[in-house]
Amino acid sequence: MISSLGTVVFARTPQNVGKSRLAKTWNRAATDTFYLHCLDCAAQWLQEATNHSAGYWALTGEGSRQDIFWKSGNILEQGAGGLGERMASVSAQLLRRHDFWCLVGSDIPQMPALTELALCERLQHSTFVFGPSLDGGFWLVAGRRALPLDIWTTVPYSCSNTLEKMISALITRNTKWQIDTSLPLLNDIDHYADLLYLFKTLQEMRPSLSRPQSRLLEWLGNQHIFTGEEK
Repeated sequence: MISSLGTVVFARTPQNVGKSRLAKTWNRAATDTFYLHCLDCAAQWLQEATNHSAGYWALTGEGSRQDIFWKSGNILEQGAGGLGERMASVSAQLLRRHDFWCLVGSDIPQMPALTELALCERLQHSTFVFGPSLDGGFWLVAGRRALPLDIWTTVPYSCSNTLEKMISALITRNTKWQIDTSLPLLNDIDHYADLLYLFKTLQEMRPSLSRPQSRLLEWLGNQHIFTGEEK
C-alpha cells in the first residue's frame, strides 16, 4: 500500500550549473562537489523514509534522468515557469496520488529524518506545515490540500520575510486554515558563510549521521572553511 504522504526533493541535474550564489562566494569546482554530496544525502533521506512516504525527485536541467542519485525515487519534472509555478505543479502532481504532499530542497543536507518530522500526524490537524529557515524563508512545505496557485506565484522568494508573507497570504485567503511552523529552524546553504554553520550542525548531530552526512562532514573538514581559505 502506498503511503498517504508523497515527498519530493527539488533538484537540478549535476551536469547543469547550479548553486550560483554559493559559487560566487566560493568556487565552482568546490560548489559542484558540495552539491553532489547534498544529492547523496537527499537520496539517503528519501530511501530511509520508504516505509512512511513515497519518495520522488522533482528535476530540472538537461542532465541524465538515469543518474545513480535518482534510483531511490520516482522522477517528476519541475516544468516551466518560476519557482512558485514549479512548486505548484509538483505539489498538485503529488496530491493527485496521495492524501498529503511535501516539498523540500536538495541543499539542506542536515535535515532531520522524515520520520522525526511526523508530517502525517501534523497534517491530521493542520492544513499546511512549514519548516522555517534562518533566512526568513522555509526549507519544507507540506499540505493536505492544494495551496492556491496565485499565492505560490505572488509571494516573493529568497527574501527575509518570505515565510511571513506566505502565512499572511494563506490566512487572508481562509482564516480556518491551520498552519504549523513548529518544525526545526534550519538553513539551506546559499553562501560560503553558511558552510561553517553546516559543519557545526553536522558535528552536533553525531552519532546519528547517515553515511552520506558523515562523508560530507569529513569533506567539509578538509576545505579550510574555518579560515575562509579555499582548498
